[in-house]
Formats: sequence, C-alpha cells, structure tokens
Amino acid sequence: MGMLLKIVLVLFAAATAWLTLRAWLRRVQGPGSAKPADPPRNKGPGTGGWGRKKVVAETEACTACGAYVSAGGAACGRGDCPRR
Repeated sequence: MGMLLKIVLVLFAAATAWLTLRAWLRRVQGPGSAKPADPPRNKGPGTGGWGRKKVVAETEACTACGAYVSAGGAACGRGDCPRR
C-alpha cells in the first residue's frame, strides 16, 4: 500500500508541475504570441481569396525611364515618355 501511495504522489506532483509550467508560459508569452490563423484559401482556379476574380494586367517597361506601366497605354508620367 505504501508503494502505491508514493506512485500516486509522484504522478500528482508531475501533473501539478506540468500544469503550472503551462500556465506560467501562457502568462509570460502573452496573448499576442498565439499562432496566427491560416489565410483564406482560394476557392478554385481563376479566383482570388474570398471568391473574387483575379485581376492581372500586362505590363511593359517604359523606354524612357524603365518603369513598368500598363501595356494598354498609360504614360509613366515623365515629360519625355513616348506614350504621351
């Protein structure tokens, strides 16, 4: 009977130490240290997050300054831009 009491007391002490350590670590690390939630997944091909369609614009480098502008014809904003 004495041996069983010792085993129960050791298990109780180990469980108490484990629970105390977990509570202390939670308090030290704070609420902001929780693992962030996964970002929303795409709902299928051709959609962005939250079911929106992906918007892709073709771009090309401006010959005057090298900035990437829309291939549709928007100027880069410089005075010597050939797209004006």
